Amino acid sequence: MDIVMLLRALAFIPICIYIFFITFDMLRRLRKRDLVSSMLFLRFENVVLWIKYSALAIFTGLIAAASIFLYYALDMEEFRVLGAVLEVAFLAMFGYSLRMLDHAMGG
Repeated sequence: MDIVMLLRALAFIPICIYIFFITFDMLRRLRKRDLVSSMLFLRFENVVLWIKYSALAIFTGLIAAASIFLYYALDMEEFRVLGAVLEVAFLAMFGYSLRMLDHAMGG
């Protein structure tokens, strides 16, 4: 068994569980539309942070996908390891950006 892929899978599990629960909580709170829209207006700086961290997460995900592609194209082990690390970083940044949106919604 490959140790890098095992570590990546073990890192994915808690991050994905966190993202699942925070998304479920945000969807539950979205039922109160007037309250959520006023919270987003009042906490605009957190909305801006959410946008910045989302863009950074997307950029990291693109680099991870490109390095995985380069691994398959060039068969260089370094690209596979880099892609695995960047995938975990992508999920962590995406979870943090969701936390910023959750905080902007009053969570």
